[in-house]
Amino acid sequence: MAKHHKRTKKKMILGDMTGKTASAGGKGVPSPSPQPVPAADFATLANQALKAFNRQEWSTVVNLAKRYASPAPAGRRAGAGGGTSGGTGPDAGPGAGEEGAPTISAQTQFWAGIAAEAHFRQALDYLREGRPRAVIAELTNATKWMPDDGIYLYHLGLAHHRLGYWQDALAAYEKAWQVAPSWRVAYHQALAAIQSGPEILAAQWEVLWNRLQSTAPKKAAGRVALARLAAWAKCTINRQPLDLVIDWERAHQLPPLVKLEAGLFCLVTGKHKTAAALIEKALAADQDLPLSYRLAATGAQYLAEFLTWQGSGSEKTPRAKVKGINIGAWTARVGELTQAVLDKSSRHEDPNIEEGLNCLYRLLWHAGWLAWKAGLVDAAGAAWSLAHGDDKDNLHRLPPEVLHNLALFKEKTAEDVESMEYWESYAESLRNKGQAKAALTLGMDRYTAEQMAIQVYLHLCRIAMQIDADIKEEWLLNIINNRHADPLDRLETAEVAASAREAQLVRRALLPIQHQIVTDPELLRRAALIYNQAEMEKEELAAWEQLYRLTPDDQKVRTALAAAYVTKGERELSAAAGKNRERAREIFREALQLDPENLDGQAYLACCYLLNGDKSAAQAQIDKLITNNNIQPAGALFRFGKILCGFTQLREIGLSYVKKALKLDGSGNAYAQAADICFASGFVNEGRRFARRAIKEWHYQLDASLGFVRYLFVNGNLDIALELAKTLYRHHPDSSQLCCLIYEIQLKQRDEDT
Repeated sequence: MAKHHKRTKKKMILGDMTGKTASAGGKGVPSPSPQPVPAADFATLANQALKAFNRQEWSTVVNLAKRYASPAPAGRRAGAGGGTSGGTGPDAGPGAGEEGAPTISAQTQFWAGIAAEAHFRQALDYLREGRPRAVIAELTNATKWMPDDGIYLYHLGLAHHRLGYWQDALAAYEKAWQVAPSWRVAYHQALAAIQSGPEILAAQWEVLWNRLQSTAPKKAAGRVALARLAAWAKCTINRQPLDLVIDWERAHQLPPLVKLEAGLFCLVTGKHKTAAALIEKALAADQDLPLSYRLAATGAQYLAEFLTWQGSGSEKTPRAKVKGINIGAWTARVGELTQAVLDKSSRHEDPNIEEGLNCLYRLLWHAGWLAWKAGLVDAAGAAWSLAHGDDKDNLHRLPPEVLHNLALFKEKTAEDVESMEYWESYAESLRNKGQAKAALTLGMDRYTAEQMAIQVYLHLCRIAMQIDADIKEEWLLNIINNRHADPLDRLETAEVAASAREAQLVRRALLPIQHQIVTDPELLRRAALIYNQAEMEKEELAAWEQLYRLTPDDQKVRTALAAAYVTKGERELSAAAGKNRERAREIFREALQLDPENLDGQAYLACCYLLNGDKSAAQAQIDKLITNNNIQPAGALFRFGKILCGFTQLREIGLSYVKKALKLDGSGNAYAQAADICFASGFVNEGRRFARRAIKEWHYQLDASLGFVRYLFVNGNLDIALELAKTLYRHHPDSSQLCCLIYEIQLKQRDEDT
């Protein structure tokens, strides 16, 4: 009965690495005698393991981990202190100890995390292949590496539950609850207890019921689930006559809603065929059931049929017809129902519509897989094309050959932008850039600019440019060279070219319609935004000036033109170290006449006064900036200080304004902003001091500080990033994210040194 739930992204040392495995991952238990290695060697090994993980070589990852670590003892997180070599105690982080060698605790934490995740990814592959016992084996290995990880324990419980091993499922759920209590754990633990029989359920029900009540969602769906579980449990514990709900010959005399509840009870107790019959009778008896009941009933009906097929005990490739169920017809019925519900939901309000549709979407996802395995390609495509919601966001998890056929199927049925996401998912599912680019080329070759919706074609071009920055001009020239192309099509084409900073293509796309653009305010507005995206400053300014002539009273146009003038003035001021300051000052004054509230215009005008030595005029302009209602005083001082720090002769004055801002705002965010300004302008010592103060003001909280440390690392401030990461690690010794970040920084330092 339990359904596999997609595992949410786990924040761990591996980041976001998804993929499909190529080989089985490490069976057996790692050696009980791990040996710590020097920091340099460990950095190399860690990098090797991460690269193998990216290649989805699960066995390589596990074998590396087995050489240098062992599973953590039960009840204790892997790597949470206790190192005996190369460290200084439980709080010693990576880089602590003699010659900066990492502790065995940190090494063990890394190997345990990456090995457990490799086992988990292998389990997901086995699940997709229909090998449930292999799933249990891999998840068991994952829990040996990370015995206190609630995600792995929960999925181990699901795996046992799926095969009907109630006792093992209950044990895994109990461990998961102790580590990470949640509604989904409590719900599935209660289901397993109900299915285990009255004796086990009676002994555990009071505890389970308290857990359910404390974690149930506050929405109506949570209340309904609680009531249903309570009814099933009461019936099971009291051994009430099951004939009333199992024997449909008697139950069919009951009202339709009672039949529904009887069918759902039969479903959870394993009477799948009886459940399907009861629910079918309920639907046939009353076609005017409330929409939410029809959704729940029909969803349960098809789920019952699916479980009936699944319970045939076969892990082989399914046939088109198994035990009387025609997979193609079943898939079509689910699709028809979903479409009917979508149509009906547009005419009737129902608070449970989203919940019911999500149920149907999940069924469509399963239906598509069954139809695909049975060789019913069109039926699979029809099911998947309707599977919106959360499942549709994971299309890239399908094998490439499935997505390719699915994209071809959608190509025949889609009339607008629906097909583009399938080509996108198809490209993302391939393993390297060359294959992905070839997939997109295939998609575009199957279409021409005349045969497909223009937005689909352009979307494919955008995807291709994301995969490969070297844009192929011919992809856009199909539209650019078409003399009969609509002006809006040309604008959309120019937008795609602008996203790749291809100014020449932007000009070529818009040249044939320039006479229309300069007289049409809407076209002119879009053209100005396109020029902005393509960083074509002269063309952008000319477009805004022309639009201002056409619509002088439009405040949005005045604001945009003022911003364009500020950009031009900034360029003039920066050229030749501020020698064009007189011309820049006039430009800034023009900008402020159009938009007196423009913050950058006010700040740059004050900067011009300072460069000219007119301190009184500069101070008056600064006072206007500070009293601007659109920004806090501290923010205004930060902005002004940052601008001044960009000029060598004004750096010291800029730093003084940054310090004044910190007196007004002493938060962690303010100190982080000050550190960023100082590092960018060469005040390294002040930047380090402000960075240390930032994480102190954040009280060393990981969520607030980790992003800042990563930002410093990405921007090349390796020394201070490493120092702050180690400081945070002393406060969060169990953080695998920090552990991985520290080694990334050390690897980067090592690369720069060599």
